[in-house]
Amino acid sequence: MDQFAEAVNVLLSPDYSEDTLAEAHQFLEDVKTSGDGWLTCAEGFCSEAFSEHVRFQCLVVLELTVTERYETLDAQQQQSLKELVLNWIGTAESETTAIRNKVAQLLAAIFIYEFPDIWPQFFDDILSLIDVDAPASFDFFFRLLKAIDELVVDRAVTRSEDELARNTNLKDAMRQGANAKLAEAWDHCLRNLAGSYPQVAGLCLEVVALFIAWIDADLVVNEPFMALLFELCQSSRQLRVLSCNCFQAIVSKGMDPDVKTDLIQSLELVQFIEAQFSSMEDDEENEYSIALAKLANQIGVDLVEAVRQLGASQRDPTSSIETLSRVFDTAVGLMQSEWDDVSEEILPFAQEYLHLVKHEHIEDEARLRALLLTVIAKMRFDNDFNYDNQDVDENDFLEFRKNLKVIFDNVWGISESIFLQTCLLFVEDTFTDLPDKLEQRSINFADVELALHVIFLMGETVGRPTFGEADDVSQTMTGVMHLASEGSFGLVESNAVNVKFFEICVRSGAYFKVHPDRLPTVLGAFLGDSGLGSTSTHVRARSSYQFLRFVREHGRTLLYPYLEDILSVLHPLLEFGCEGFDLQDQQWIAETVSQLATSEAVPGHDQRTILEPLIAGLVDKVTEIQTEHFAAATTAEEMLELANAMSYFISLTTSMTKGLASFQKVAGAGLDEILGRALHVYMGCLQIPVHKNVVQGAVRVYLHRMIVCLGEHVLPIMPEALGAILEDGECTTESLMQFIPVICQMITKLKQKVSPLMNDFFIPLTRATFGSIESEQDQADSLQVKRAYFEFLKMITVHNLTDVLLSETNAPHIPEVLGRVLEMSDMSDMKGERILVGVFKQLINSWFAQDSGLEGFTDFVLGEVVPHFFQCVLHSDAEGEEAWYHLLLGEFADVLIAVFRNGGPSFLEYLQTTYFPSVEFPPHEAETILELIERSDTKVLKQGLVGFAKRLRS
Repeated sequence: MDQFAEAVNVLLSPDYSEDTLAEAHQFLEDVKTSGDGWLTCAEGFCSEAFSEHVRFQCLVVLELTVTERYETLDAQQQQSLKELVLNWIGTAESETTAIRNKVAQLLAAIFIYEFPDIWPQFFDDILSLIDVDAPASFDFFFRLLKAIDELVVDRAVTRSEDELARNTNLKDAMRQGANAKLAEAWDHCLRNLAGSYPQVAGLCLEVVALFIAWIDADLVVNEPFMALLFELCQSSRQLRVLSCNCFQAIVSKGMDPDVKTDLIQSLELVQFIEAQFSSMEDDEENEYSIALAKLANQIGVDLVEAVRQLGASQRDPTSSIETLSRVFDTAVGLMQSEWDDVSEEILPFAQEYLHLVKHEHIEDEARLRALLLTVIAKMRFDNDFNYDNQDVDENDFLEFRKNLKVIFDNVWGISESIFLQTCLLFVEDTFTDLPDKLEQRSINFADVELALHVIFLMGETVGRPTFGEADDVSQTMTGVMHLASEGSFGLVESNAVNVKFFEICVRSGAYFKVHPDRLPTVLGAFLGDSGLGSTSTHVRARSSYQFLRFVREHGRTLLYPYLEDILSVLHPLLEFGCEGFDLQDQQWIAETVSQLATSEAVPGHDQRTILEPLIAGLVDKVTEIQTEHFAAATTAEEMLELANAMSYFISLTTSMTKGLASFQKVAGAGLDEILGRALHVYMGCLQIPVHKNVVQGAVRVYLHRMIVCLGEHVLPIMPEALGAILEDGECTTESLMQFIPVICQMITKLKQKVSPLMNDFFIPLTRATFGSIESEQDQADSLQVKRAYFEFLKMITVHNLTDVLLSETNAPHIPEVLGRVLEMSDMSDMKGERILVGVFKQLINSWFAQDSGLEGFTDFVLGEVVPHFFQCVLHSDAEGEEAWYHLLLGEFADVLIAVFRNGGPSFLEYLQTTYFPSVEFPPHEAETILELIERSDTKVLKQGLVGFAKRLRS
């Protein structure tokens, strides 16, 4: 035992080496698994010579002995364990909580094995050891009952069928008499110890709440015990929450709907909740308020279900509906609590009630209005809500707002008219005479933000209305937008109000097409101190983004009359290092300028007048850095700063082109020359001596845009660009991941026009890719490069560029390339594998059994490709990627059919006489697959492969 104690103490100390700790841990594990280690631990637990920690570990070993090998102990050994625990009960008062809990778990484990067959008097024996006047005895007794509940009843624990059957038998046996004795003990404890020992009484109430779910209801639902619970709720602050939880457990107990309604009515629980909640005096009552809200919610949810059941069985639900209506009114009152955590407890009932009203067509207009107004009121920010520096409390409230919106939307689903009228009246009440109200301080920023938030939610809920129509939705939304856009909100100095207004403008931008007279108010907000001129970084960022959305989605043509004024504000904000704006903000502003300048309302020459100087200025700055500043830089820090600046200007240029959707648009505006010049300069940035990786991303994105804007006019610059990217010793994994997708986009966009470029760079790109995959240490990056290269091959084959592979330059290398590609095939990456199967399908359709194809390709397909994919597909572990696996099987089915269509019966003969026998393919399976291939139905063949693969892996 001394060695056991020493091992425990070693593990508790931070002063020992890892080897010593490992030895101590292993020693304890050996004791746990040994046949007689429990004997030593039984002796150690009974000894006062050892610390609490050592004795606790002794109990761990004893509990493990019972749970894992109790049946291997002889009767005398089992009896000694029981006597150890029973003798200990008399000393429980001097023990710590941890020891009491662990002994309770040990005794509960013995209970599982011995009750009722071996130890039918279990509860009688335990109760005989309980001193009804000693709180420590009751304390242990209730901990034991909680441990039994955890092993037998707790539904949160996953159990086997055998365990479920065992637990059912245990509960049935306890119902034969033990539960009645337990109820007597609960009653005695609560009556005699609640005042002097509330902690013990609290444990008792926890047990009662646990056991109510499955014991006979009459044991607790009787006049004396109910009166006792009501008294505890009213007289004991320490026990009122737990007592309330007992009522909730009673209500949630399964029973006939009429019986449940009668129970709720007879106990007068709704009246009780109303009286208790109205008597709350201070913030210390918050926890009890939550308990009352949970009880009201439980009553409401169960009554809704009762009404449904009664209706389904064609029984009269009138009584349940009447009680339900009253509890609904009570619940709405609880929702109005200043404590959000109280309100939140009512939300499940509110949702269930609304579903009932909707599906049972219950007319309840007044309650719908009351609920909607309560939900709106609960969405209001507290006056001390810190919008600019949101912390846990603010985030919790915003999440609560989202939950409230579910109720908000449900009301709309039940009655559009009630929804629209209630929301309109609320918004009107806020904005009417708003300047006077603000001056009188009868409302503040939170009230105005809430009104705007309601407008925003209305837009989300009703969809995008057609403003100006005569229907109720359009008229109501027009009304609230009139109120929001009249400008008085600007009197409220609040970032939250400003941002919410911008969100409304974006969502309801169509309103301004019908009412363009309101645009000056909106522009003044976006461009003034409420938006881009705000002192708040957050507001400036949100304004930059929301104004872009407003322009892009609604206002390109609409804002033409204000174009000059808008640009006069935006231009200074595009300066490098403009205070208060980061690169992302400026990119949004640059795109806004582009969207405005390229509107159909702006003549082509004016588009050039606006954009060309801006783009030229950015190009000049990059040129200056590249040709002058880099040469003068002497430190790594200076060079990194210059590289970041180049990336910054290139990124802004990209954003400045977002309004240009085609070469025709570019040429029409006369911007093709400046964009081509920019492309030439920016591609040259790939050759800077250091920090090339810093600018690559920006250059790649700009090149993506130029493929759209300039089309085939990007081709002259590409040889120099690809040469710089693929330069020996300089091409990195990151470079390939960034630029292979650009090449794929170029192929997709330009097709045959890109053939000469691909002819020159196919092999250099391939070699760079293979080298990167072989040398890359990061498996994730290696996978991305491989997948990108497979996609590149797919673009080559899909867009009829296979002549590139057969050119005099490339043809000699293609067999090696295809062999290497097949070697890189990896079923752990099913997405990449599917792309590769698609590549071979295209090549088979182009080259298989054709004189114009690649020499030796037919033999390669039969000898390498088909066997490889058969093995991969049929032996793959598809767990967790079933969707991709089925897509892959479909692609492979297409490959087999493509080979058959191009190779004819000789392919089937090859499979039957050569391949299938070589891999010991089951003959009956082989014959089935051959028949399916011959049918040439992809779907049927895929299903056949799926079935065979399952049988092979089973």
